[in-house]
Amino acid sequence: MIHHTDPGVHPTVDVTFDANHYFALRVTAHLSVVRFSAKQTTEALGELGQVLNDSAQPGIQQTILDEGPMMGDLLMAFQENAERSGRSAELMPYVSGLVAAWQARYQPGAELPARPGFADALSTREVAILNRIAQGLSNKEIARNLAIGPETVKSHVKHIFTKLGVEKRAQAVARAQSLGLVTTH
Repeated sequence: MIHHTDPGVHPTVDVTFDANHYFALRVTAHLSVVRFSAKQTTEALGELGQVLNDSAQPGIQQTILDEGPMMGDLLMAFQENAERSGRSAELMPYVSGLVAAWQARYQPGAELPARPGFADALSTREVAILNRIAQGLSNKEIARNLAIGPETVKSHVKHIFTKLGVEKRAQAVARAQSLGLVTTH
């Protein structure tokens, strides 16, 4: 966030606001888990929804996952509620990534729940491009590697970003890894 707006003062990042924002996310995430364990499901899902709305864009996961094993049940309840009600559809790729990351942390070796159509949402070509992005290749290098035009690669990358609900290459790779769509060595 920009702190100074005076024309003679250089804008600075307000680190205090950022720290307070993360603290507020952590407190709200914790409160949602407490409410969920107290069977106050509606309130818990509402508070988690606020946390997810604030966390999805910057791709925050750690703050949410640090809430422990109970967060997984709450995330899955949020998913089910969103699918049933048709609300929060834009958050579903992010929530799926959180569930996968939660399971990797708290249930190693457990199979990920099936997310109907999600893995199928990426075409074979998009997965191939995503794997090359994970290897650190540029669009031009990917184009040469796959014998297609750089603009075609760029178009596929845009579709990948949209389908995964991300804005950056690193976010796409992280999301795809958490969903088991790509692996890096």
